[in-house]
Amino acid sequence: MDYFVWATGILTAWAALGPLVGVRYGQELSRQWQRQHWINDNARQECRELISVMANTFSVVLKYYTPSMIGVAEVFGPHDERDKREFEQAEKTSMEIFYNQLFIADQLNERKIRKRWIAAINDFEKTKDGSKFAGEFGTIVGEVRAIAQSFIT
Repeated sequence: MDYFVWATGILTAWAALGPLVGVRYGQELSRQWQRQHWINDNARQECRELISVMANTFSVVLKYYTPSMIGVAEVFGPHDERDKREFEQAEKTSMEIFYNQLFIADQLNERKIRKRWIAAINDFEKTKDGSKFAGEFGTIVGEVRAIAQSFIT
């Protein structure tokens, strides 16, 4: 057969199939982009939620262990039953949130964020050193923000 006949046949087939291939390829690219966008949005949302819960727990723990004057002695600990319930709920929520993170779990485990957060709370409960606790809180929150920024495309 003649070269021009082959070329015409191929071009005719491509004219019919080319747009279909282009649409399919475009759809695949769009789906991948949307999926990645969805993952990034959810990961950033998880980081926001984690920072929010940690900030709430930070303030509750500080309040719970703030010294109060009873008579002439300085006493640490709960001032009433409501403070105790609030403290227990904040601690529970702050531990649960680490297990609910689907999109940032690997980064949290890599940086040992949960372990460091628990250690910071336990250390503060023992030493009552608010500046050290605040420093560790700031460091951990900074790392969670860095995780969130890694999901910005």
